[in-house]
Amino acid sequence: PNGTLLDVLSATPSLSSFLALVQATGQAGLLSQPSPPITVFAPINPYLDALRAERPWLFSTPEATADLVRYHLSSPGLW
Repeated sequence: PNGTLLDVLSATPSLSSFLALVQATGQAGLLSQPSPPITVFAPINPYLDALRAERPWLFSTPEATADLVRYHLSSPGLW
């Protein structure tokens, strides 16, 4: 795929729920950089739907949701 990581997320319908979380938690800027030294382990929509149903506290506050998004981002020294 071409473009930034944010472009790839935006172009992939099965990752739209994760994209919404990325945007809601302010991580879009990080993923819109060209060639950031980061790996994204983006969960597909059914996974996030099930996670929201089984562990709603992960989505209960902005801080909890940001932690969930950061859990799916990996880069040496990022956090």
